[in-house]
Amino acid sequence: MKLNIGKHWIEGMFLLVGAVTGVVGTYFYTVGVEKHKLYLEDRKAGYKELFDGTVALRRYWDTKALADEERAKGNESKAKELGSEAHKQNVKHFSHYDRARFKIGVFGDADVVRALAKYWGAHFNEPPCGNRQQMLDEVAVYQAMRRSMGAGGQVEDKDLILVLFKCIVKERNLEGKE
Repeated sequence: MKLNIGKHWIEGMFLLVGAVTGVVGTYFYTVGVEKHKLYLEDRKAGYKELFDGTVALRRYWDTKALADEERAKGNESKAKELGSEAHKQNVKHFSHYDRARFKIGVFGDADVVRALAKYWGAHFNEPPCGNRQQMLDEVAVYQAMRRSMGAGGQVEDKDLILVLFKCIVKERNLEGKE
């Protein structure tokens, strides 16, 4: 009975390398899946904030209209009560939108950021940003965050600035003037 130790040693090494590769591969796969889940939770939280803000805005409009109707009927106390509730809904909507803007700006897909910028730019009269260079420098930080988080797609600085800060960056003309 002849024992071939070299053959068993090689088989053992292949078994060991395969087991280590499996463990390491599974670890990195699991870490990647968990990281992706956390990223999706943050994105979902931003979308939920946007939805909650939109609901509060609709309630504000409806309650304000009811207050105006009561005021027109001469029922000032009811109008005041409804006006107070409308004010609460308006504050609530701004609060949700502020949180949503930053969560979506950093975690959202480029398509969502561009769509929000297009909508807000077309339907709301957003003011020009104050210091153009400061806005561009600041948005570079958020662009780096987007890349590090693996947010899908590329977003133009002007769109991300509109979503994050609710202002329009003036474009420079050929002479370098704004």
